[in-house]
Amino acid sequence: GRLISGSSDHNLYMWDFAGMTKELKPFRHIEEPLGQVELRSIDYSPTADTIIVAGSSSQPVILDRDGRKLSTLMKGDVYIRDMRNTKGHVAACSCARWHVHEQNTFASASEDGTVRLWDASVVLDRDDQSLNVQGGQKGVCVVRDERNIKTGVTSAAWRPDGDAIMVGAKDGSLQLWDFRASEYKPVVLLPRGAPKSEFKAEQLRPRQVARGAHAGGSDISAVRWRRDGFVLASRSTDGTLKLWDMRRFDAPLAEWGDLPAISPMAGIDFSPDETVLVAGTAVRKGQGSPQLNFFSLRSMEHVAQLDMEGNSLAPIIWHRRLNQIIVGSNDGCAYVVYDPSMSEKGVMFCNVKAAPKRAALSYTGGAMHIITPHALPMFREENEDHRKKRKLDRKDPLKSRMPEQVLGGPGTGGKLNRSYQQALLASLSGGISGLGGTKDKIEMFQNEDPREELLKYAKLAEEDPIFVTPAYAVNQPAVVKGSHLAKTVESDEEEAEG
Repeated sequence: GRLISGSSDHNLYMWDFAGMTKELKPFRHIEEPLGQVELRSIDYSPTADTIIVAGSSSQPVILDRDGRKLSTLMKGDVYIRDMRNTKGHVAACSCARWHVHEQNTFASASEDGTVRLWDASVVLDRDDQSLNVQGGQKGVCVVRDERNIKTGVTSAAWRPDGDAIMVGAKDGSLQLWDFRASEYKPVVLLPRGAPKSEFKAEQLRPRQVARGAHAGGSDISAVRWRRDGFVLASRSTDGTLKLWDMRRFDAPLAEWGDLPAISPMAGIDFSPDETVLVAGTAVRKGQGSPQLNFFSLRSMEHVAQLDMEGNSLAPIIWHRRLNQIIVGSNDGCAYVVYDPSMSEKGVMFCNVKAAPKRAALSYTGGAMHIITPHALPMFREENEDHRKKRKLDRKDPLKSRMPEQVLGGPGTGGKLNRSYQQALLASLSGGISGLGGTKDKIEMFQNEDPREELLKYAKLAEEDPIFVTPAYAVNQPAVVKGSHLAKTVESDEEEAEG
């Protein structure tokens, strides 16, 4: 047989008793199926081909039997106050339970005060591009306390016939919700009209409620049914274990106290013949060891106890066919308790298989940290992506020497809009005439004469020729000093006199 376990370390481990040896190693490790959240509930489908996993997330996931993720449930809208009008949970889920015999139906409970029924076939067909806004949700139960205020759901269990589900609430109450649908009734709208069937949906309310079943504010960590569908047991973090009969739900049949529980997932279970009930306890660190306590349902007395390791015992499963008890502990281990003379198969397969022989220096895994010399930063070669570097340098105005862009339209980034003429004049440092303002530069260019501006440099060109004259000093005829300027001036004067 196979076993799957999860913990607050966010990981899942899958175990195969028939394939394990005395080393007891899992055959598969699934890292963070829900992300970095605590795992609180794992349940197989009736055909054992799919698994529902819920935790401190509003979206449980469905895995196949090999651990591959098939689908994620839809998340609800946190801004909708009426939880019946949103199509998913809006708070952390406390548990998820597959229907006892229907493969396509399961229920999920959450701290948002709802229990939701889902159609697995729709959930598995839906993906991120699906247009189905329902998400596979079939029904919603809003759990309320005696003041008609929503209260969180901490545990849930299907009745063996699959028609109802028992819910443990945060206010300490036990509520039985019946999901048997009303019948279809034909309604004739017109004398000659075709008859139509109309489904009259009833307001879902709990069929039976036991207020004050456990102390208010404590978590009802587990609810288990007997196969007859009339008797169930409940466990709470208030340190009590109670046995109930649904035919007389006003008071418990039996109650056992002094069973401290720290974990909100402390479990209970019935023996295969349903004559014994087992529950675990918890102790503070350094104050002893937790115990498995056995209670007889015939004499209603405590009959035996067994010391265990760790500090707190959480989930408990008493397998009906194997007759073996699987217990989870807060020390990160899962323990299997059995009697060799009464148990069959299961963990007994592993005890007879020796570990395979390995070489003395074989590496079997662990937390060793190996550093090779060439992996150190001082020996590492810098293989940069030059295309990426050039792309980044192109955006840097200093490295790319990009000119300042002229803005068109409204100004952005603290810069005002300006025309190309204004941008050109603003780039001139002080202007030719020494004026700094753009308005003064425009006025200066409009009033000045280009010839007069060139003649300003005539005297400077005579005293220190640095442009044209030195280039022709070696292989060109001599030029009369200042002749080209004199002719220009004389011609201008002659034109003025004429």
